[in-house]
Amino acid sequence: MAYIDTDGNRRDLQARWTVTARLTTTSASQIGVQEGDHADTTFGRDREGRLVLHGSNLAGALRSALNDRRAGYRKAHQRAEQDQDWARTLFGSMVERESPAIVFDSVSEKAPIGSIRDGVAIDPERRTAADKLKYDREVALPGLVFPLRIDVLVTKGTDEVALMTDLADALEALADQRTGGIRLGARKSRGLGRCTASDFRAIRYDLTTGDGWRAYAASDPEHPTAHVAAFPTPREAIEAVITLPASAEDKRVEAVFTFSLRVKGTLIIRSPGTAPTDPDAVHLSEQGASIVSGSSLAGVLRAHATRVVNTLDKIGRLAPGTHEIVGDIFGPSPQAVRDGTPPRASRLIVDEAVVEEARSHRHTRVKIDRFTGGAVDTALFEEMPAVKGNVSFRARLQNPCPAEVGLLVLVARDVLMGLVPIGGEAAVGRGTVTGSAELAMNGDVLEIPSPKSQGDVDRLQTYVDALVKNGDSRQ
Repeated sequence: MAYIDTDGNRRDLQARWTVTARLTTTSASQIGVQEGDHADTTFGRDREGRLVLHGSNLAGALRSALNDRRAGYRKAHQRAEQDQDWARTLFGSMVERESPAIVFDSVSEKAPIGSIRDGVAIDPERRTAADKLKYDREVALPGLVFPLRIDVLVTKGTDEVALMTDLADALEALADQRTGGIRLGARKSRGLGRCTASDFRAIRYDLTTGDGWRAYAASDPEHPTAHVAAFPTPREAIEAVITLPASAEDKRVEAVFTFSLRVKGTLIIRSPGTAPTDPDAVHLSEQGASIVSGSSLAGVLRAHATRVVNTLDKIGRLAPGTHEIVGDIFGPSPQAVRDGTPPRASRLIVDEAVVEEARSHRHTRVKIDRFTGGAVDTALFEEMPAVKGNVSFRARLQNPCPAEVGLLVLVARDVLMGLVPIGGEAAVGRGTVTGSAELAMNGDVLEIPSPKSQGDVDRLQTYVDALVKNGDSRQ
């Protein structure tokens, strides 16, 4: 008999779990998006200036991660309702069931350092800034640490082992090295919000006994699991208390492109200076390191993918049913959304990259009058681009089809050949890169062709053939 009997709507609790961890942001993030005074959007802060991670944000991310793991990326809505019992059992439903998982709000251990990111949409035809599509966002720089706490209430008749297995699988997303951890907040597909967790601890209170209730009542509300051992994964922490069955099959499918690039000359992603003596434009840098933002990389890949598709379509070589392939991969364009296309998040997740071994160079330029050949008045300006350096990043395509992989293979090949400049001022030679890349998919790792290597061209050709019709695209 339970220690507390059911009375009306009162839950007949059998046990209460407390699971804690430490979450660390590994990229810039914008969590708790709100309007800002000095930028279009900023992140949520408490009155002491610390970054706030709401429990609803984390619960939504964990629910999505569990659905992705059990059903495949973005496929839970396509499955039968009974196949989604794991999500409803752990996180509840709109009308039928309250969530037994209590996800607590958390604040960062220290106040974040903010950075203003200037962004602008590029007109794909003119390759210049689109009108009225400039935006500024303030992001919190990486390295923030959040103490996490999740309590799970186990009621009479609940399969406790199944419930905790679901929680372990959901929390595995926080420590998943394959995907780089879970992502929180805005612009997740453009490199922001990446984080990981460690120091998982779990404790169970038996609420069918008086001793269990007294132990729970006497627990430290700030550090409830400080006296139990920490583990690197949530499954290990929970299995220190009860035995869990093996994890369900991971049904996530993705194509991972890994780029290792070398900047041949200079690179600039414009960022305004912060001091009076700074140049008019400097390359984007944060925490003393030059970076290439995920939005810049995704924009470059999207623009070149559009050119490839348009070229194939113009010469009659584009395979049937692939005319909307760019929007299917990257999401609909702002113009398409204004024309009535439902908005949809990008399936290509592009990480931010640090420009390693780069140096800065202050460069003075002047605009020349094309008629007189002399300098134009008030047209002297200074820039500080990044010079040389190495750029490594990953792009993950969720639920890929062969034609989509083939398109990205062609784009990656052109990047390696120096045909796809990154950043601004490509017309004056900036942003040219070369290097190597590989595709990991279905357990295979294939090398992308480059000027220095033929790569696995024959095996990659099967993907390209799904995009290009009537002949060999290598011609």
